[in-house]
Amino acid sequence: MAIVTVSENCTGCKACIKTCPQMILALGKNKKMYVADHDRCMSCYGCEDVCESNAVFNKKAPLPNMKEDEIQTEQNQTIEPEYDVIIVGAGPAGLGAAISCAREGLNTAVFERLPNRNVSHHADGGILFSFPGATTMKKTEGFLEFPEIEFKLKDDFIHSKMEWLTADGPDGYCFDDTFKKGMTGYVASKDALVHQLADEAQNSGAHLFYNTKVKDFIYDDGKIVGGILLDGTNVHSKVVVTADGILANLSEKAKIPVNKNAQGYVQYQTFVFEKPQGLKSGYSFVMGDLKLDEDFPPAVAGIGIANNVEMSLVLYSNTKYYSLKKPMDHYLKVFIESDSRVKKYFGNNPDSLKFITQKGTRLRVRDLCKDNAVDGAVAIGDTWVAGAQLGNINSLANGIYAGKELKKAFDRNDFSKESLNNVSHFINKDIETAVNQVAKMMMYPITMDAETLTKYFEIFRPLNYPTFFYGNNMQIGLMMMGFMAKNFFKILKNPKMFQYMK
Repeated sequence: MAIVTVSENCTGCKACIKTCPQMILALGKNKKMYVADHDRCMSCYGCEDVCESNAVFNKKAPLPNMKEDEIQTEQNQTIEPEYDVIIVGAGPAGLGAAISCAREGLNTAVFERLPNRNVSHHADGGILFSFPGATTMKKTEGFLEFPEIEFKLKDDFIHSKMEWLTADGPDGYCFDDTFKKGMTGYVASKDALVHQLADEAQNSGAHLFYNTKVKDFIYDDGKIVGGILLDGTNVHSKVVVTADGILANLSEKAKIPVNKNAQGYVQYQTFVFEKPQGLKSGYSFVMGDLKLDEDFPPAVAGIGIANNVEMSLVLYSNTKYYSLKKPMDHYLKVFIESDSRVKKYFGNNPDSLKFITQKGTRLRVRDLCKDNAVDGAVAIGDTWVAGAQLGNINSLANGIYAGKELKKAFDRNDFSKESLNNVSHFINKDIETAVNQVAKMMMYPITMDAETLTKYFEIFRPLNYPTFFYGNNMQIGLMMMGFMAKNFFKILKNPKMFQYMK
């Protein structure tokens, strides 16, 4: 990971130094920031996000086995002075919107601050899931199809079928899923998914511009009518779509209401290792009793096995990002070396895993908001849900839906807040329920006391968690009926649990 500094812009304010969870930035004798250890950067973008003088930039997200000189900036065509639609962010939501807008005949430009389509913001493998009501996934010969949004992709970004999902809590409590018939999850490369979506967007007629950062908006009588690039170039449009991800800094600058009511702040780091032979693909949440230091805050860990092995540490705070006494990678190493649950997956020698790279991010947990527009701009994807809870496939579906709704706005020639807010109709009751439940599950480990958490696992052990993601309405209904039948008396015995089922 390369952090590029522009010394002449640096004011020595130390904002980047204070926000760095790896503690690798320092102030030199010239009162300018410098990077003390590039190799330990986890690509959280914190330094770039807090710098108000444009003095620091993250050049790329880390990629396994890729050297710095192998990352090339994609050559862009000439940027036109005006487009119908400007999309900020080339993740699944932004590229889904670009594909849909271009297919609807709109002159569409996508601006992405990363250097090329070979890297996503986070070079991760991941679990592919779709919420009930968003879209289903249908695996056919060579393709993954999404019938509800009339879209399909070549399946070459899928690594394997997911074989297990567990949650480990205090005293070893866990639930296991073996994916009943009709309920399927996949582990996949987000980079390969994003690359294919970028190709599809360009083939559909959208214009993609990499290494191009939008820093602000153009206004006309209070209405957003375009974007201002980092080099000062003004690009006009009828609509700006902010698909700027989990921190949503540009959406916040646009004063889109989605960024209000932050519930909490999350920061995480992941170590990526080579996958030993014989390990099956799956994911485990490790929660509730991580004791990594006397002053260490509440945390949850994750162990994922796909084409690589990933071990993560996640910190949550209601009020701010934690300022730790030691770097994040120190605590992650302590977890890997000391937590007995790691041995469940890797035996007694987790230190024999061959390290590839590290990565991480910060996000804000926000209330789900259906008011996601201002005059001339609208937010989509993880920008407007409770902290990265949509996921890749649901964000893609949101983008495809948004493009169709934007075409209707062009037909009406109405780009007001009220007109653009029709994009929020993507969030139906099923999706809203799913998003809110996933957000709750993320916060359970650090908001419950140990006794309540133990009861939670006792009661919810039979719950088929991925059914919530992968099942249709009938499957979900049958699952819930079975769950209630098995646990009716347990719930009556522990009425406190009702509050977690709302």
